[in-house]
Amino acid sequence: MNLPGRTLSLYLTGAFLAGLALGVALFSSPASKVDPAGTAAGNLHPDSAAANTRHLSSTHASADASDSPESLTGEKLISRLWVALTIPDEDERYAEWMRLLKNMSQADGVKVREMFQKMDREGRHFTPEWKAFWPRWGAVDGAGALEFLKTHEHPSWRNDAAEMLVRGWAAADPTAARAWLEANHDSPFFQGAERGYFDGLARSNLPRATQEAIADATGDSERMGKAMERLAEQALQQRTLDGMVEWWNGLPGDGLNGTAKREAVGHIWWRLQFADPDKAAAWLAHEAGGTLRSDFHIQEQANRYLENDPAKAMTWLSTLPPSSESQMYTGIGTTLRRWASKDPAAVEQWLAAQPAGPARDQAYTAYGYHLQSHDSPAAQQWLDAVQDKSWLTREYPRGIRVSQAKDGSLIQKPQVLVP
Repeated sequence: MNLPGRTLSLYLTGAFLAGLALGVALFSSPASKVDPAGTAAGNLHPDSAAANTRHLSSTHASADASDSPESLTGEKLISRLWVALTIPDEDERYAEWMRLLKNMSQADGVKVREMFQKMDREGRHFTPEWKAFWPRWGAVDGAGALEFLKTHEHPSWRNDAAEMLVRGWAAADPTAARAWLEANHDSPFFQGAERGYFDGLARSNLPRATQEAIADATGDSERMGKAMERLAEQALQQRTLDGMVEWWNGLPGDGLNGTAKREAVGHIWWRLQFADPDKAAAWLAHEAGGTLRSDFHIQEQANRYLENDPAKAMTWLSTLPPSSESQMYTGIGTTLRRWASKDPAAVEQWLAAQPAGPARDQAYTAYGYHLQSHDSPAAQQWLDAVQDKSWLTREYPRGIRVSQAKDGSLIQKPQVLVP
């Protein structure tokens, strides 16, 4: 059919407007409403985002092409956020998303969340954009977003969502965010919100965040540990490794559980060993003679060395002071037995080079009992070489119980262990 030029032009214009109307209808349809019972598909997976059909994206892009990202608000902003998620290149998509997200206002939060639900139903997920959305929502409407959580989102996800929301809120308005925390101690997602508060505040004011964590959480090991995890990360990001350790040195604490310095030990060690295992080992050694010694992390450090250099692990352990509780050299028995199960010749070479002393006695005892548990005739010669025989009743492998008779002889009995 051949149509006159004017009629054809009117026909195409009408088709374009119909397409635009379809896009608006899709955004305002009942299916986009958040399911208050938390059963919508978007509530079942936290990392959710997806793009609509390509022709719908083209319609939005044509309608908004004349608007710069900085000038967009309301429905135009929501439309462009939708279009941003159709950009195939991940870096370009995220950059455009972040430019647009700066314009998000208090009125936009629920609409953007509904957008993610629609995308989730299409099976397309955009984790970086999703994770950027929640802190921004908290920054522009912290109280409203947290109120939303009470009746929306899957319960198992609410603590994580609250953490991201309050992280953004604390960065934008820490006074208001703290007021919410003080008024909502009984909230089912208080723990997540508090973690987010310390994280967000520390990004702009680490000293204040540190002091508030000390005031709020001292005496509560779990709560303090979570706070110190966030603060240690910010100390590292803002001050580098040495600055992080300096920050830790300034924390109060005498080694008691629940104090800031004690609960931060694991978080400092983990970051040190990830960047520089030798620096982590030196730091643990420096604290090994005091109240902040951590036998657990000493063994963990030895395990890291054991993977590539077992002799280094054993030498390092033998230079540390013994535990004040057990009077034993932490990790020597466990590390030696693991090494001996793979390379007994190397173990014996290392043992032969050790100077006389309690560390060597413990190592000889551990190796002798290891051989004994494998019915090796060489076991007794290593046990006989132990100078301080009291080690024979202190260091032994699991599965053997050793006691000393009145005449001084050793009694060994199988030990029944519960898995």
